[in-house]
Amino acid sequence: MLRISLFFVSTTLAGAFSGLLASAIVHMNGVGRKPSWPRIFILECLSTVLVGLFLFFILPRTPAHVAFLTPIEKAYIEDVLCEDKLLPSLDHSSKEMQEERVTRNNIWKAMRMAHVWLYVGAGLFNGATLRGLAYFLPSIVASLGYTSNEAQLMSVPPFAASFVRTYHFLLP
Repeated sequence: MLRISLFFVSTTLAGAFSGLLASAIVHMNGVGRKPSWPRIFILECLSTVLVGLFLFFILPRTPAHVAFLTPIEKAYIEDVLCEDKLLPSLDHSSKEMQEERVTRNNIWKAMRMAHVWLYVGAGLFNGATLRGLAYFLPSIVASLGYTSNEAQLMSVPPFAASFVRTYHFLLP
């Protein structure tokens, strides 16, 4: 659960950096005879694609490929993942592997699991509040009389404070 919480907390940090990035890009207006607003989409898309490609080649495929784990730790992690059917065990026959395909029955089983719905609810409420804040906070601040660039910069502190507070709340 801690990993999922850290994943959601990282989105608040992304919101802080997004405000800083948007403010910096606004200052690029007219550079190369182009307006600044398309640059936001280009730079954020480009960074996402580059990080995705980088991680595709850097992240290990299985726990067996992780260099800093001991052989005992690797075996334990693989056993747990195989038990949860998140990693096929090495002794599966082709018939058993065919049974593990995604079927409507398996989908309905997953839809009836309580922890799946708890995760969906957490994602929904987190996304609604965080994305709502991210999309509308600069507009709300701008309606108070600030310029759009100032509004972008003033959206950074709430996200940064939210990240720090929530991160410290997660620590034992």
